[in-house]
Amino acid sequence: MMRADDANTTADNLAALLAFYDRFPEYRNRTLYLAGESYSGHFIPLLAQAIVEYNKQLPAGEAPIPLDAYAIVNAWSDPVSACSRLKHSVLQMAWLLLHALRSSCCAVHAHILSS
Repeated sequence: MMRADDANTTADNLAALLAFYDRFPEYRNRTLYLAGESYSGHFIPLLAQAIVEYNKQLPAGEAPIPLDAYAIVNAWSDPVSACSRLKHSVLQMAWLLLHALRSSCCAVHAHILSS
């Protein structure tokens, strides 16, 4: 049974990248940028580190993976603070919705009462 943990996921991602280069060798020397969002805030740095370690152990003369940079947008990296921010956002949206409904209802009631 295969374990689904960070080490195995990182190894699988690196293996997929190497398989891509085997299938499409014309991309092997192009600069590589890793990018992702949300939970990739956890996995992209792990893959970048695996690429760096892979490049270090290459025999002399073999081309390294040309990793240049990585970018993460809206990263999910700390569940405690992420949930805290989500709770704040949900409460803020609920307050805005309630305020909008109250404003709309009051305007409708004021129009009906003045007729």
